[in-house]
Amino acid sequence: MRRRTSSDNINVIPKGIQFTFDTDSEAQDFYKECQDKSTASEIEKNKVTLLMPAKMTEAGEIDSPA
Repeated sequence: MRRRTSSDNINVIPKGIQFTFDTDSEAQDFYKECQDKSTASEIEKNKVTLLMPAKMTEAGEIDSPA
């Protein structure tokens, strides 16, 4: 399912990339798609966060646990 996104509903947070939807049901649909595709994600009300395993350091380098 395709969704329209804009910079207004996408936010980069320490855990990863967070998408904010108009309704909880839209977020649940997107979260289910993530689970179906084995994408690490979390859901909280109308927000879904795609979890990133690596973190950026202050110097802009990737700090990966691998």
